[in-house]
Amino acid sequence: MTPTDARLTFRVIFRGPFHVGSGTPAEGLDSTVDHEVPLPGSSLKGLMRAQALNVLQLPASVVEAIFGSPACESGWLWSDAAFERAPQSERMARLKLADTDDGAAETGFLMLGEHLWASEATFTVAPRRALDSATLTRDQLVLRASARSISGLGGSRRRGEGWVSVTDIRTGSATAWTVEDTRALLRLMEVPA
Repeated sequence: MTPTDARLTFRVIFRGPFHVGSGTPAEGLDSTVDHEVPLPGSSLKGLMRAQALNVLQLPASVVEAIFGSPACESGWLWSDAAFERAPQSERMARLKLADTDDGAAETGFLMLGEHLWASEATFTVAPRRALDSATLTRDQLVLRASARSISGLGGSRRRGEGWVSVTDIRTGSATAWTVEDTRALLRLMEVPA
């Protein structure tokens, strides 16, 4: 199967605002987002990798074969998220109140930033090269399961930001997760590390 035929497309439904930090402050803001690339493929890849290891608890050898490691390149490429409509920016503030009666912020604990509101986005994951049938089936299963296990992305997830649902889609509609998919994933979890 060619890499183009093996590509997976995922839909992200946003349940609230999200924030993937740009890493640089702006005038008056401590924490900003990248308006050109609000949800980069590198963030999606890292999140899916973490889900595969920490939530699904797949063997490290399987995760490294798909997502890469310092010793080997990832077998797959992630696109940046493409938004149906441009996300809307909104400023936000976070503070920690001082232990006083006047309601003042504790010194050094006021943060001004921005987050984004969006309804939906898509991204693709495509193999770097042609894969044999067994490897392709395994990799696609892990990628689909990793994406479906995501419930939050970006920063401030513990504060209610970044709540999402992620599903794989084919020709515009969600692809069903089957009982056989679950059985195959359980068999994969038994692979020795």
